[in-house]
Amino acid sequence: MPADTSAKYYVRARTLRELAELEPRVVRCFEAGSVATGATYEIRHASPPYSEFRADPDLAAAYRRCAEQVGRTFVDFGASPAGELKGGSTDMANVSLALPAIHPLLGIDSLPAVNHQPEFTAAAVTPAADRAVVEGALAMAWTTIEVAAEGPLRDRLLGATPHSSR
Repeated sequence: MPADTSAKYYVRARTLRELAELEPRVVRCFEAGSVATGATYEIRHASPPYSEFRADPDLAAAYRRCAEQVGRTFVDFGASPAGELKGGSTDMANVSLALPAIHPLLGIDSLPAVNHQPEFTAAAVTPAADRAVVEGALAMAWTTIEVAAEGPLRDRLLGATPHSSR
């Protein structure tokens, strides 16, 4: 058995509540391994926990309208609104609990390849990917203009009341 080893683990859950329930169980697994082997262990958190992402439905709908006007299409992920993350982790999720937010994803014609795969990396330097970035930026700019216009969405967002339309 080596004198010193280390490992990095990342505990994930769908919500902060679920994470709060899960993390002590994971820690007890490390404790059990320590007792079973006579080893010591140390847990250091690399970052604060990332919360669940809550897309603002009205803001997401505005983005989707603008993106579709630019010619973007959306993969049907079930009942999730445009802008809702279906996986992964980001500190943007923590922001979404405090402020109305969206986190749109752009397709670059790479499917079935997705992030962190060599085929996705190859697709990321193609004209289709360049077009996706330009169209996504244009859709976001149009969304900003739509939100800035007079109306109930602007009024709600200026009040910074997250998800009051739910």
